[in-house]
Amino acid sequence: MPIYNYVCECGVVVEDLRSMKDRNDKTVCGCGKVMCRDYTIGKHITCGDKERVSTALGVHPSQIASGEAERVHPGAR
Repeated sequence: MPIYNYVCECGVVVEDLRSMKDRNDKTVCGCGKVMCRDYTIGKHITCGDKERVSTALGVHPSQIASGEAERVHPGAR
């Protein structure tokens, strides 16, 4: 399910996880006003600064024994 952002006139911003069929349902702020859908692009979280670990290197076990997996995927564990 996608995350939708809603913003209120009072400045409150809410992220709401809901199904696509429910995306246009009213969302009411704590101040009592109906919130509007915010279509701006939010912050995108990436893992670019973190080590990536995978248990699925896509190599045949014989490539591990021969050392080819280390050559193809340096630093893989």
